[in-house]
Amino acid sequence: MNSSTLILLLAAFTLTACGGGESSSSVSSAPSADNGQFKSSHETGIYYSAIINGNTFDYNFGLNSMLCQSTYRDYYYETDNALIFGNPDLPQEDFQVAAGWVESELNTALTAMNMTKAEFYAARTNVSMTARDRLKQGLSTLNSPGQSYGNFTFPDHLSVFSEWEDVGAWRVSTAQDASLADIAATLIGDSHSGYTSEDQIRLENKIYVCIHEPDHLAGWGEGHLTGINIGANSNIQPFDTAKIIVHELIHTIQHALVANTEGFRVPRWFSEGQAVYLSKMRVADKSKHAEFDPTEVVSFSDEMGDTGLAYQHYGLAYQYVQEANGLDNVKAMMLRVKNDSYKMHASSQHYRENPNYILAFDATMLDMNQQALTVEQYRSNYHSYLSDYAAKP
Repeated sequence: MNSSTLILLLAAFTLTACGGGESSSSVSSAPSADNGQFKSSHETGIYYSAIINGNTFDYNFGLNSMLCQSTYRDYYYETDNALIFGNPDLPQEDFQVAAGWVESELNTALTAMNMTKAEFYAARTNVSMTARDRLKQGLSTLNSPGQSYGNFTFPDHLSVFSEWEDVGAWRVSTAQDASLADIAATLIGDSHSGYTSEDQIRLENKIYVCIHEPDHLAGWGEGHLTGINIGANSNIQPFDTAKIIVHELIHTIQHALVANTEGFRVPRWFSEGQAVYLSKMRVADKSKHAEFDPTEVVSFSDEMGDTGLAYQHYGLAYQYVQEANGLDNVKAMMLRVKNDSYKMHASSQHYRENPNYILAFDATMLDMNQQALTVEQYRSNYHSYLSDYAAKP
């Protein structure tokens, strides 16, 4: 494994891996969508992920999708809302149950996020993020007006003398906003890009599901930009599977709202807290906020101790933010992280959280008293805010 692959693996784990949550006394009844069809990708042109220059790993599909990317990428079960990939030797019922979970819970997750299906797919777009990133790399070869890369031309208002932040902002925003047609024409026309067809670039407006075969429950579910990875029903099934499916689908919606070629730029406590709270998993009681410091958990590596307890407190920290601001304002802040400020920030500046997240949060979020709330204030004075919150009737 080379160093770049390892970095991608670690990035994927940081962005998408889920664990902990809650336990229950009963196993969810598994739905089954038996009205779908098994299909060959060689006939439809729809593969789990693209092979580009011999590389089969795309971190936008999560860690537990590696076999779906390399080995099980060309055989799937399709229903109205899902494309289910996995080991063809698994029982057909495993594919039908996985599809059943998506068909039964996608609307639950969208409703929890106050979004329509059309809004979700418009935010996610029908272009692979890996293709957008490859376009951004191509745009980096341009540095003066009139130069072109495929269908894209370096703008007149920028030059080789422009601030590097402005040029970087143009590259990121152009790559993020470009259409499928323009990206396809550009990458296919570049003999060095590794792309030879639009099929490698296009994302279907469906949830991509990879069935993996775990021997334990840790990491059974994983949400990412393109969909979810879940364990085979015949292999092992967690308690409250329905809530876990909703939780992971909320992660997929989060990625649609926040992710661009610069990554998924909200802290772990926020992404997991929102998914816990909106999927109706157990949230810590306000009076017990002193048990844990959730706002200190910015990345996966910050998470220590009891994971189940941590998730309950992520939910509490997020609950405060949503109750103070309302879900629509929280979503507007998330979209602002993605769209409002593409400017890079000087490397000499150090932030624990992503700078764009800090800018968006600081500019829009309020505390329970409707006073301005910043990322630093919420982290430094978290327990003071929660004490006041717990004291409210």
